[in-house]
Amino acid sequence: MRYAIPVLGDRVAPRSTCAEGVLILALNGGRIAHKEMTARAISNPVDLVSVLRDFQVDTLVCGGNNLETKELLSSFEVSVIDNVACSLAETVDALQHGTLQPGYGLLTTSSLDRTKAKVIAIRPNGVKGEIQNRKSSSPTTPIDCLACRERLCLKRERCHFSLPRKAAVSDEQHQMLESAADISCETERLLCRVAELVYFFLEMKYKRVGIAFCVELLDQTRVLAGVLRRFFEVFAACCKVSDSSVDQQEMGSELDTLGMESAPCNPLGQAEILHNFGSEINVLVGLCIGVDCVFTQASKVPVTTLFVKDRMLANNPIGAMYSDYYLAEIARHKADV
Repeated sequence: MRYAIPVLGDRVAPRSTCAEGVLILALNGGRIAHKEMTARAISNPVDLVSVLRDFQVDTLVCGGNNLETKELLSSFEVSVIDNVACSLAETVDALQHGTLQPGYGLLTTSSLDRTKAKVIAIRPNGVKGEIQNRKSSSPTTPIDCLACRERLCLKRERCHFSLPRKAAVSDEQHQMLESAADISCETERLLCRVAELVYFFLEMKYKRVGIAFCVELLDQTRVLAGVLRRFFEVFAACCKVSDSSVDQQEMGSELDTLGMESAPCNPLGQAEILHNFGSEINVLVGLCIGVDCVFTQASKVPVTTLFVKDRMLANNPIGAMYSDYYLAEIARHKADV
């Protein structure tokens, strides 16, 4: 059996098309018959397929593949073991022992064994339930839905990671979920996210809406507030807002110490101001990473994120997931740390 493993540093490359080279491994009865690292860097699906064909590879072992790569690989008779996230040495060892499978490294070996040991059965009355090894559903069991291959939840069946007790849903949460379902299941119209926001707020019967925004998205927030004010009372709090809890003199000395020229972000002040305004829900617009966490924790009402800030990708962070260049840069930075 001949394997190909795209490599970045000393690990399996997170994306098979962003690799410094490819390890070619031939195994015979669990023993390494041939081991070779190619000098070719992989930067696109064509490069990858070329290596697979040149070395007559049977199985590709990799992290993730984008849609283009998956479609190209499907036209070749090559098996794929994906979602592998561990070092090269761990991968080779697992191949030799026959334990490598999709998701290896994301779940511990012990948790994978426990998952296999669990049996889901249909009882005579049609109720699904566990019939052995109930301890494996303990909240302490690591859960990774990315490693799941069965997707039982999509069939409305109880999955292997079901918690022993169903979480209680409050009346407000139930109403939110119903409102969200009404919007997502709407078939006669396609709504952008801003339109979904309006429809959701209307269905929830909100009257007062708070916006916690970053000063760098001031113009976009003005437009958003103008739209929302057609339907609701709206109050917007800037990330640099100061309140009685902030000592301006002390703040100035901290800025000097940190070498900052502008005032620091004040998510606690934003949350308090919007609470005093009486907002029933708060909308996040472009708050920095970490600042948004503090605001969300401090908010006394539900929070939804509308826009996020990404200075590199024109406030479109999901664009990095479709770019081999940015994924390679991220992985390279991690390798340097």
